[in-house]
Amino acid sequence: MGKTPHSSRIKARISDLRYALVAAFAVLGAIIFTVWTVHNTYRDAHVRMRYDIAATASSITHGLRALELVISTVAEHVAASGRTQDRQPYLQAVVARLPQMRTIAIIRPDGVIDTDLRPGQPAKGMMVLDRDYVQAHLNGFDGPYFYSPPIHSRLDGLTQITISRAARAADGRLVAVIAASIDDHFFSQWHGQFGQGKLYQARILYRDGRTLYNFATQKKAQPHQKGIFYQIARLADPPHNLDSQRIPILYTDLSIELHLSEQSYLQAAALKLPSGYMVIGMVTLLLFAMMRFRAFAMQQRRKAREENRLLGARLRALYNTAPDAIITVDSQLKIIEFNKTAEEMFGWKASEILDLRLKDLLPINSKDNHDDVARNFMHTHTGTHRFVLDRTVEARHRDGHLFKVRISLSRVILDTGPVVMAIIRDVYEIEKMNSRLLELSRDLQKQTRAAEEANEAKSQFLATMSHELRTPLNAIIGFSQMIEEEVFGPVGHEKYKSYVGDIHKSGQHLLSLINDVLDLARLEHGEDSLNMEPVDLRPAIAKALIQMRPLAIQKKLRLRVKIDRNLAPIQGNRRAIHQILLNLLSNAIKFSAKGKRILVSAKREGAHITLSVEDQGCGIPEHKIALLGRPFQRLEKNSHHANENGLGLGLAICKRLASDMGGTLVIFSQEGKQTRVQLTLNPASSNMEQSQSQDIHMDHIPSRHAPKIAL
Repeated sequence: MGKTPHSSRIKARISDLRYALVAAFAVLGAIIFTVWTVHNTYRDAHVRMRYDIAATASSITHGLRALELVISTVAEHVAASGRTQDRQPYLQAVVARLPQMRTIAIIRPDGVIDTDLRPGQPAKGMMVLDRDYVQAHLNGFDGPYFYSPPIHSRLDGLTQITISRAARAADGRLVAVIAASIDDHFFSQWHGQFGQGKLYQARILYRDGRTLYNFATQKKAQPHQKGIFYQIARLADPPHNLDSQRIPILYTDLSIELHLSEQSYLQAAALKLPSGYMVIGMVTLLLFAMMRFRAFAMQQRRKAREENRLLGARLRALYNTAPDAIITVDSQLKIIEFNKTAEEMFGWKASEILDLRLKDLLPINSKDNHDDVARNFMHTHTGTHRFVLDRTVEARHRDGHLFKVRISLSRVILDTGPVVMAIIRDVYEIEKMNSRLLELSRDLQKQTRAAEEANEAKSQFLATMSHELRTPLNAIIGFSQMIEEEVFGPVGHEKYKSYVGDIHKSGQHLLSLINDVLDLARLEHGEDSLNMEPVDLRPAIAKALIQMRPLAIQKKLRLRVKIDRNLAPIQGNRRAIHQILLNLLSNAIKFSAKGKRILVSAKREGAHITLSVEDQGCGIPEHKIALLGRPFQRLEKNSHHANENGLGLGLAICKRLASDMGGTLVIFSQEGKQTRVQLTLNPASSNMEQSQSQDIHMDHIPSRHAPKIAL
């Protein structure tokens, strides 16, 4: 049964739904992965930010503490020595291995710079009394170090902050103010902690909130995106801005602050998404491939089931329409299959005979030992298959009558166990046909014997009649020749002489026919056995041509001979070769028009020697070549040989002689063009040296002095 259109549409919709579910899974997976990646990136950035701000604050604290130590050392030295001028070498020696700074200066209480660390001391003598880092100490600043707010340098205009400390004598008198200036170069040594790869920005603030230094990352802020990724990312509900609490840098008026924007960590999350999307895509493709493979496998299974169903239906149809009865029995010898022919043969319906035992179809006297023989056949052999072919046994019809059947058994091992299939044929018609064939064979043998006897009688009659006819025929030929030659005197009337010539020619023709009949009769009865010997074809051909020369001259025919150099002799009979050549040349001359050519050739072809006679006569139709060579079989007369007579015995005699010599005679012809008769013979065991072949031409010469044939 085929699929209905409705069921096909339902299955197509289910398949489409599966693909849609996989696509939805891929989209949902991408969304979940995106949200998870954004959330995870935010969490990692938050943790990292706390760690980085604490580590940076600690590093800057240590740097400033080292700078404060330098300032404290210089202040104590100046306070102890009381000197503020020409202290540059000392300052250089002190700060050689300390953090980088712009300069360090020693300022007198009146606000004039006495010593500047920079080469050339550009600030020496400069009045800085108005600077807050000087005023603070003049006004009694009680702290150890004063951090001034960012100011612009009067020399180069760069922003800097100044850290100052008072150098006081033992009595508390202000000896000098030690001021160290720092700028971006001082903080740039920690810039790497907030460089490439960081998601946030950091800055150092003064106590009044002014920015002292920005740790700007190399990433530039991108404009706000409104794509699908950013719409999905907001499902994680991240905070838009993350500003850490300002962490103070210990012992200073400075603090450090980190800032993390939504755009920064969303961009970082976006960089992590392609690998995840690739995994999701690969999983999706794998699911699609698995679904496609499953659909293909299910289609193949459905196709296989349909093919099996059709095959089963065909086998069932063949099973039920088989001309022989087919019966299958299981290992318990119960019938499990019974086809239609078996129903007709045994008279049982399949529904009635199933589950009965096979012996119920046998004669009563064969039932006793049937089970033992059947079990032995089924169970004693381990092979998968076993056959017993064509045994004739008796079977019993449902009505009780017995009939002979021909049975073939085949044992097959199935999953359920061994079964035996019997193919049974009713042999009544076969035996009836065999009897008829035997009768026909006996009749054919009788007819064959009768035909052989008739042929023998015919041959005997022809031989006897030929012998009886030759005696008076020789007398007719002899007396007619004497009268024609006027041996005892002239003939009275000229007409009588012409009639006597006709009588002589007719007698010779009749004698030739009688001789052919006698030759054929002798060959058919095996009376004329051939003596085989090596025969040289050159003298045999020359002899035949000399004998047939008058007829060729009479019709103005040209005779050509072509013989291979060093042609070996053939194994044959001289008389038979001569007779074959005469017959073939006679036919060639007879059926050739005046002025044509006749070629006699002999050559070596492989392991054989061929002797051919070829003319340029009327030729033979292709469909009639097979008729040639049969005794008394002549072709219909045509315009080319309407006056030629004969019984068709010449080629028959040639074929028989060729066969007796172990050779073959084959005719090749083209109607209206030529005919070639080829005799193929075996070479003799010893070779004979032959002369070079020559072409021989015989032209018609009316006189008696015709040229002789020379080979």
